[in-house]
Amino acid sequence: MQFSSDGGENEGLREFARWTLDIGDGKLGVLNDGEALVEIPPDLLVTGSGNYLADIVEATYPDILNGMRDSTFFQQRAILAPTLEIVERVNNFVMDFVTPRFPNIKISQNNNQSFTT
Repeated sequence: MQFSSDGGENEGLREFARWTLDIGDGKLGVLNDGEALVEIPPDLLVTGSGNYLADIVEATYPDILNGMRDSTFFQQRAILAPTLEIVERVNNFVMDFVTPRFPNIKISQNNNQSFTT
């Protein structure tokens, strides 16, 4: 998270940071045999078509085809996932989407992963 010169945006970031810390500290939700139910604020929910991968990718990377021309596009956004299997499914979905449109796409294998076309 990065703070900006917009005070309202910064307050929203602070609230989000507090909310995620409270979840991690077990302050939110109801304990249920090692699991907890947590109410997610409506402004953080991704709603859409029922194709959850497409909906999450579109919400996180709006206008991905134009955005990926900017070297910082992917550095400014992230999709968090609970397992490596889900990360791989999201990555495969994105690659299946962009590869036909950018057949010469290459993925960097370093810590600062980036798309190049």
